[in-house]
Amino acid sequence: MKNLSRPCPVCEGERGDVLHHQRFAVTDDYPLPDEYDVVICASCGMVFADTPATQADYDRFYATCSIYEQPAGAQTGATPPEDFARLEQSGALFASQIPSKQARILDVGCANGGLLQVLRRLGFENLVGVDPSPACVENTRQGGCQAYRGDLAHLPAEIGRFDSVILTSVLEHVLDVKSAIGALVSVCSANGRIFLEVPDAAGYADYLHAPFQDINTEHINHFNITSLRNLMAQFEFTPVLEKRVLVTGFSGLLFPGLETGYERRSGAVQQPWVIDGAFREQMQRYINESRVMMQGIDQQLRSVLASSAEVIVWGTGQLTMKLLCDTALKDAKVAAFVDGNPVNVGKKLRGVPIIRPEQLENRRAPIIVATLLHTQGIRERVTSLGLTNPMVTLHAK
Repeated sequence: MKNLSRPCPVCEGERGDVLHHQRFAVTDDYPLPDEYDVVICASCGMVFADTPATQADYDRFYATCSIYEQPAGAQTGATPPEDFARLEQSGALFASQIPSKQARILDVGCANGGLLQVLRRLGFENLVGVDPSPACVENTRQGGCQAYRGDLAHLPAEIGRFDSVILTSVLEHVLDVKSAIGALVSVCSANGRIFLEVPDAAGYADYLHAPFQDINTEHINHFNITSLRNLMAQFEFTPVLEKRVLVTGFSGLLFPGLETGYERRSGAVQQPWVIDGAFREQMQRYINESRVMMQGIDQQLRSVLASSAEVIVWGTGQLTMKLLCDTALKDAKVAAFVDGNPVNVGKKLRGVPIIRPEQLENRRAPIIVATLLHTQGIRERVTSLGLTNPMVTLHAK
């Protein structure tokens, strides 16, 4: 048991048990910490990153290290098919719990308005989006919905109140969770509903595609159904929808999610914290199986590095950030890091520049494909560039 540097995001408890310590090799000027403990709250059983980061750190990260400003609409080809599938799934489920087609609906963090467009096709008309990105706001407007620039900490005063408020793929990233929910409550009508979509931490181990894939610099809250109930009860909201779903992601892989809805019932009495006794075991299984997977990758890398004076590492995402700390790759001579994400190109990782695929000139060193989620896409890219370097993937032999 330890005293926490970050209070529990659900109950504000200050003590918890450490389940795992995660380290990351980060690029120069990376705004977020390069290590933290994953803890379980002693008071309510919530699992979260006990990170020393501040909100200003996260604000800077999302302003400089993440890209979401892509044109909306299938005709542009900018939104991946798996995102459309997820939005269709969420939109249909939330729509089934909204009593009236005339309901005013707000999507906070609407990105390019994809979910609002789904709801519009389902017959809802009073649709509003809020997003911090001016480009996303414009894309949402072009899609036929009202949109305003803002975020959870700065909701525009002119938007008014809503019968239903939606927050998807956001709450797992938020440092101050209770303030975020408070912002949603502030624009929710007297008997309104709040809908949340988050990853389902109780299902992590059942859909493990890469070691510690859900423990990263961005996802700092790990919810299950019980922790969301505990959270929403403090605001006098009770469940009307609690559904565990599977979301189709990269390369057709499945990821566990929660689609939940809560109705405001003023005067509801908050019960003592409910602790899901199985949750610790579920998280510990996920962590243990991730460690075994990481050990297998380490053995593969040791075999490659034993016969190679230097290597090229293709990919600088979350898995690479862990491999550089927890496997033999930390001691390897890396000739270059390659990444197709323009956010990372030009930075340095462990003192080595990150370059675009087109800039790769070394035609001899083995290419380590440092991902388990995008392997096929990288294979195709290597082929299209005419590269003849030996390729090493991390998939189990």
